[in-house]
Amino acid sequence: MWATRRMRSADRMSRGWRRRRGFLGYIHKLVRGLFVEDPERWHSPYVEKPWVAAVDGFAIGGGARLLLVFDHVLAASDAYLSLPAAKEGIIPGVANFRFSRYVGPRLSRQVILEGRRIWASEPQARLLADEVVDPQELDAAVERSLERLDGEALLANRRMLNLAEEPAEAFRAYMAEFALQQALRLYGEDVIHKVGRFAARSS
Repeated sequence: MWATRRMRSADRMSRGWRRRRGFLGYIHKLVRGLFVEDPERWHSPYVEKPWVAAVDGFAIGGGARLLLVFDHVLAASDAYLSLPAAKEGIIPGVANFRFSRYVGPRLSRQVILEGRRIWASEPQARLLADEVVDPQELDAAVERSLERLDGEALLANRRMLNLAEEPAEAFRAYMAEFALQQALRLYGEDVIHKVGRFAARSS
């Protein structure tokens, strides 16, 4: 019933998911659940479960975006997170839609527009991580959080929280504009130049 993942180099994870069904679709399934064709599930076609994340080292880009949809987030005291997409010339997925909900508009601009890192040792990190623990205590903290995320009414309450925090209509409106703006950025001269330099170094 549970899933945990240590967030280290989450961009490696995001590239893998893009090759399959798309990273944004994957994250959306964490929020809304997995669609299943089961006639006995008359009340909802989606299967959901709570998710716990543990940041061990760092959560950069895709890893930081994942933290915004997990139900409980733990971070090692020496970890940090960042969203460097704007510095790379693109938009960090749905982070612009969700990040302000957690940290507010000022800190969102510092992280997304200016490239600020948030270290787990900073007070602001508690806006994104429910618990900050010593690295050696991370596994035990994960187990304790899983024990707390239990109960017959947990999934119903999780669904209603997600519905209130992120209405599907607002998500669709954001994604429509995101698709246009990201496409424009992907063909920007600066991005093409960076991709060319990266390809040259890799060859």
